[in-house]
Amino acid sequence: KPTVGSAGTGISYHGGNVMVSGITVYPIWYGTISASTKSIISGFLANVGGSPYFNINTTYTDASGASVKTSVKLSSSSYSVASTAYGTTLSDANIVNLVNDGIASTDTSNQLPNDPNGFYLVITDPNIGESSGFLTSYCGWHNVTTVGSSAIKYSFVGDPTKGMGSCAAQTTSPNGNAQADAMVSVIAHELEEAATDPELSAWWDNRGY
Repeated sequence: KPTVGSAGTGISYHGGNVMVSGITVYPIWYGTISASTKSIISGFLANVGGSPYFNINTTYTDASGASVKTSVKLSSSSYSVASTAYGTTLSDANIVNLVNDGIASTDTSNQLPNDPNGFYLVITDPNIGESSGFLTSYCGWHNVTTVGSSAIKYSFVGDPTKGMGSCAAQTTSPNGNAQADAMVSVIAHELEEAATDPELSAWWDNRGY
């Protein structure tokens, strides 16, 4: 049973699950999101699995010794919602509602499966805020909820246009879209945290991070 990171980082195992069966990412697009932003984010999600960057996560195991898998798949299923659904300032509860709405949708062209190996990623447009501290306390976060009998892993990552200094390391963009590049950086972080600590009970460091 693992107890501490091998590099002396203080990262310890606390007995919870990690994502050992591969991850399928389900985007939830909230508001009016540009084609460029969708393309950059989708391109990253379609290619991060199996990369040397993501493979670092295979060093994280569960109590049985099973490790995070290298597989990350971008699903062909996504859920798009107009910003009128919950308004322009979302709460944490609204994020959960969007995940539930996508899974419960009866529109076969705009619905999501109930997948315990999924990562449901709520992505918002530049005009959407999040009332619990987006751009002041965080750039994104992940959590878990229960839908039916499934532990559903989900995340919020907002567009940082209104606070680039908070959530972008630089405004020079290799893709010509600094906001989308900043979001990809946050998505990478939240995806890795979800893989290694999906239910907030597995791996964190001696500061609780």
